Amino acid sequence: MLHMTTYRLKPFATKAERVKVMELFAKHGTTPGTLGHWVSADATVGWLISNDEVAEVFKKILVYVEYLEYEVRPALPIEEAAPLILEAIK
Repeated sequence: MLHMTTYRLKPFATKAERVKVMELFAKHGTTPGTLGHWVSADATVGWLISNDEVAEVFKKILVYVEYLEYEVRPALPIEEAAPLILEAIK
């Protein structure tokens, strides 16, 4: 199943905490099922798409949760979603 994850540094993160996040990323990275990973140009938010099991996503979040806030949502490709939406609105 695809997941869209949005993450942000917790409010008022110190420079030391930002450094720690980067050290953790250098050590742990993202999950093996990551299909894409982006960061906004203003450095306020990041997104990733993964096809991992929920437990794998959760395990990776636990590495960073002290420093980052997360929102993880299941996602469907538009090619799969559109027919379902059309069926629901008929």
